[in-house]
Amino acid sequence: MGLQFFTGDRRCVWLYYVMDGALQAAEAACEGVRRAGSELMDQSARSGIEFAGGRIELRRIRQDAIGRFVLVPSR
Repeated sequence: MGLQFFTGDRRCVWLYYVMDGALQAAEAACEGVRRAGSELMDQSARSGIEFAGGRIELRRIRQDAIGRFVLVPSR
């Protein structure tokens, strides 16, 4: 699950969180926002960034037939 942030110089970056065991997209989104919020409270973890709040990108991790892991859009 990806969340959009701004750096101190206002560049847009995406931070991704893996939600192991999240069965539904809404469940994954809530858990990712909770984790990001916890990290933002700890200034040493992600200093100089702020949550943009505009977009959340949900993806699923899939393994293809030859063993490669790929991100695919969530349903």
